[in-house]
Amino acid sequence: MGWWSEIKPLRLGKKDRNHPWIFIAYHESPSQREDNQWYTAFLFRNKERNIFGMKEIFDLVHEQILRELATRVVKDGEFRKAMISNNPDLSKMWKGR
Repeated sequence: MGWWSEIKPLRLGKKDRNHPWIFIAYHESPSQREDNQWYTAFLFRNKERNIFGMKEIFDLVHEQILRELATRVVKDGEFRKAMISNNPDLSKMWKGR
């Protein structure tokens, strides 16, 4: 079983500070996986819990990169739209978070 971390966007200006997005990441180390690879799932949702998005990364990812992704999700609607998913498992992953 991996571990979760909260992700906060970087350097948001006044117009972006009251965004509706919440970010977390799920991590697994190579010893926790059959394929012996690092794994990170960058996940986001809106406050209403009716829009979910995700990006999977099969590598060790520094927190700074995840924070930059979060910033881009807030600021870039097309980038965000490309990661939006209707996968019902995403809402289940957010239970209790």
